[in-house]
Amino acid sequence: MKKGTFLARNIQYLRKKRNLTQDSLAETLGWKRNNISSYEKGLAEPSLKRLLELSNFFNLSTDLLLNFNLEETEEQVGDKGGKAYLPKWLLLHEKLTEEQEIIDNLLKYHQLKYRHLQSENRQVITLISQHEDLLRTTKLMFDELLSIMNQE
Repeated sequence: MKKGTFLARNIQYLRKKRNLTQDSLAETLGWKRNNISSYEKGLAEPSLKRLLELSNFFNLSTDLLLNFNLEETEEQVGDKGGKAYLPKWLLLHEKLTEEQEIIDNLLKYHQLKYRHLQSENRQVITLISQHEDLLRTTKLMFDELLSIMNQE
């Protein structure tokens, strides 16, 4: 299945996993049942607001809802005798994504703030440079980990 087509299957899979009907899910979210039906059939895509509501309801990142076949991932993990590891894997992915955002923001901060630092003190400039290098290296590690996780 193509990467961009996971949302419809994931909504249906997660709804059924929680033993919810389309009516009960729609009622819980304050939507109409035909919205849920259209999303599950891939006839329509939820707005960003609704995508975030689904993400919060199922306690998953939008990245996981959009880019992973959650049913297949769980089956693969289950085939290895480790079904209990799926929630940990999903949590790790979410945490890596959060950490990557923090590192990206720190790098942006360094680039904006410390580039304007007018200092004669070579130690300060060297320390800032080393910190930026460490952040870049950490960012590359997170990028690589997320890339590996997205391929599995």
